[in-house]
Parts: sequence; C-alpha cells; structure tokens
Amino acid sequence: MRVELIGYLKAEAGSEYVEVKVGGGVGLVEALKMLPEKVRKHVIDEETGKPVSGLLILVNGSEVKLSQVYGVKVNEDDIITLIPAIHGGYER
Repeated sequence: MRVELIGYLKAEAGSEYVEVKVGGGVGLVEALKMLPEKVRKHVIDEETGKPVSGLLILVNGSEVKLSQVYGVKVNEDDIITLIPAIHGGYER
C-alpha cells in the first residue's frame, strides 16, 4: 500500500511517500500503525492509539472522517494520503 505524505510529514520521511505491506484487507488504523516511527509519531497519538486530530486522511482520493476511521479496510493496492492541517496565527 502506498502512503502519500504532504507537508511536514514528507520532510519527516525524507520522501513523498512510503510503502507499507498490509497483505489482505486490514483496518485503516492498523495500517497507519505500520508506518515508520518518524512518520507514525505525527499520525497516531501514542496515548490513545487513535489518529491525531487535525489530520486529513484520504483513501483512494476519498476523505475518511475520524469518526469513520475504524470502519475502513485497506488493501495492498490502495493509496492513502495524509494531509496535516497546519494552523498558524497572524503575528503583528
């Protein structure tokens, strides 16, 4: 499975994407837990084991809401895109 990385996730991985071997259908959250540690720590909350808030997750181009993330299965030929929502303020 290909995981495309946007923004600082790309910088953390040193690549625009990473490949994750998932075999047959596996839950999306379980697949995200298979990411390399340097990316996973920005995607999965270590305390709860859930995806962090402020992260847009697409599976094959369709958004997966955090409330639905546990019902989604992914396969070897799927593409997951991770887009962090970067919030900043205006400084005067």
